[in-house]
Amino acid sequence: MASSCSFNSFRRSRSDEALLRSRSDLLNTSDTILRRVAQSGVLHVTRCRGPRRHNARAPRDGRVAERRGLGWFHSKPYMYDKVFQSNTTQEQVYNACAQKIVKDVLEGYNGTIFAYGQTSSGKTHTMEGNLHDTDGMGIIPRIVQDIFNYIYSMDENLEFHIKVSYFEIYLDKIRDLLDVSKTNLSVHEDKNRVPYVKGCTERFVCSPDEVMDTIDEGKSNRHVAVTNMNEHSSRSHSIFLINVKQENTQTEHKLSGKLYLVDLAGSEKVSKTGAEGALLDEAKNINKSLSSLGNQHEGSGMIDEEFTVARLYISKMKSEVKTMAKRCKQLEGTQAESNQKMEENEKELAACQLRISQHEAKIRSLTEYLQNVEQKKRQLEENVDSLNEEFVKLSAQEKVHAMEKESEIQTANEVKEAVDKQIHSHREAHHKQISSLRDELDSKEKLITELHDLNQKIMLEQERLRAEHEKLKSTDQEKSRKLHELTVMQDRREQARQDLKGLEETVAKELQTLHNLRKLFVQDLATRVKKSAEMDSDDTGGSAAQKQKISFLENNLEQLTKVHKQLVRDNADLRCELPKLEKRLRATAERVKALESALKEAKENAARDRKRYQQEVDRIKEAVRAKNMARRGHSAQIAKPIRPGQQPVASPTHPNINRSGGGFYQNSQAVSIRGGSAASAAAAAAAAASSSSSSKK
Repeated sequence: MASSCSFNSFRRSRSDEALLRSRSDLLNTSDTILRRVAQSGVLHVTRCRGPRRHNARAPRDGRVAERRGLGWFHSKPYMYDKVFQSNTTQEQVYNACAQKIVKDVLEGYNGTIFAYGQTSSGKTHTMEGNLHDTDGMGIIPRIVQDIFNYIYSMDENLEFHIKVSYFEIYLDKIRDLLDVSKTNLSVHEDKNRVPYVKGCTERFVCSPDEVMDTIDEGKSNRHVAVTNMNEHSSRSHSIFLINVKQENTQTEHKLSGKLYLVDLAGSEKVSKTGAEGALLDEAKNINKSLSSLGNQHEGSGMIDEEFTVARLYISKMKSEVKTMAKRCKQLEGTQAESNQKMEENEKELAACQLRISQHEAKIRSLTEYLQNVEQKKRQLEENVDSLNEEFVKLSAQEKVHAMEKESEIQTANEVKEAVDKQIHSHREAHHKQISSLRDELDSKEKLITELHDLNQKIMLEQERLRAEHEKLKSTDQEKSRKLHELTVMQDRREQARQDLKGLEETVAKELQTLHNLRKLFVQDLATRVKKSAEMDSDDTGGSAAQKQKISFLENNLEQLTKVHKQLVRDNADLRCELPKLEKRLRATAERVKALESALKEAKENAARDRKRYQQEVDRIKEAVRAKNMARRGHSAQIAKPIRPGQQPVASPTHPNINRSGGGFYQNSQAVSIRGGSAASAAAAAAAAASSSSSSKK
């Protein structure tokens, strides 16, 4: 199926006569395409665009302007299946051209829809339109919506996988619009000799929103330019491929269909578009590829290997396989009817032979009529001679006009020289700007190197602070342990002091008691001595007992005296040792306070350094992440099956992304700071994480 805008071609310029086809060649190509597609069962329609609003010479009522002049004109008929006027809506065009192909693709058939026509004739508007406007959507967004709506209404036992690809053919090179790094893809053939683009990015999608996001991403990478006829002229052939695979989970029956939605670049007339330089080269390549496409329709039988657009899509345009299969079935049913008609035609042939003999008699009479016509012909030849004389006069006038055109060409050459000089000056300014940008880039790289060195220094300082922190921590623990021991010793000494004080009091009491007893004993002894003198003879045995008791008491007194002296000496020693211990305790407490203040200050410095380092790492990560988002590296894709009978809950936007939509996920990659390996940045991030965790602990 093909959808085309109006066919407008271009003239052959003098400088590029060997490369550009004439207007009549492209008209013949267009006519050939129409005849071939009519024979192959391809639907061909045309849509006429009205005058543009910014065209001041366009009639206000929408009529096409009429131009009159002297000359010869030859008309040529073109056959279309349907013709749309300029007031036709996008929905009407879609319903008539592309709606039926949705069911065919889901039934396993391949299809192609492409727009062909002159530049600025509305091909991109017909194929794409406004992707996010319900009324202004073109064929591509509407066909995407219908595909998903049709899937949601199908049997729930079916499982669908939809992949999309978006690429362009620019200067006869295939360029991936979803991965701009793929700039020269090649065309290969599978085992069935069907051409395909090798290495093209394929994204799994599961909702219309994801397809729209993919189209928006591809459109932003497509080659467009400004010409005198179109402010947004497409300079390449864009192809949006939808690959639908379905499988019945019960019967395991599989079907696969591909739909190629092609927006061909328009043919250009160089005198109208004003193409120069690179735009002129693009126009040559576009016109050559479109001519090659027409040559394939003429039935050459061999694919032109020089032009990619012809090689890639001639096989896709032959979607008449389905139509031919249906025709074969119809022919089997009508074969008997055809044989019967042949017998009837033989009878009619006999009748025709009889009529021929009758017509031969009429021919004789017509011969006489021809003789009369010959006389009239001689008169017409005389009229032609008079017209030739008038033609000679017109030729002379045309030569005068040619001389005037030569003067205009000379003026144009002078203008061209001035423009070349201006371009040369602009080129020099551009080179200067490039050199300044390179210097700026070198300065940025130096800054990155300095930041990297600063990062290494910060890491080393952080390691040193961490080691010092551990050392201070161990010292603090040792001091705390010693302080605890001194506290325990002090408690013991206090307890000993209390015990000693009680013991002193007890000893004092005992000594006092002993002293009192001694006094009493001495008094008693004196009285007894007196009595013993008197009663010496009588009390000899009692005196021995008393002497024994006295010796016992004296021994006890000596022992108590020794114990008292020892306790007094110990007390004196403890009193001498106590000031020294108190002084050591005060020194230890001051040292502990100094260590605690130093530890607190070290922790604050480490926290400030860690915060500054984390900010620097975050800034570098943001810069690298923005760079990776711009470059969009390769991404792994995970197919997400679509189940009929249920609508998607939410459609994520932006797959790379860097955009992770489109039903695929981004692999984690190392961050590159200077275009090389990102080991230093990763090591710095790991060191920051470890230092943060250690400080928290």
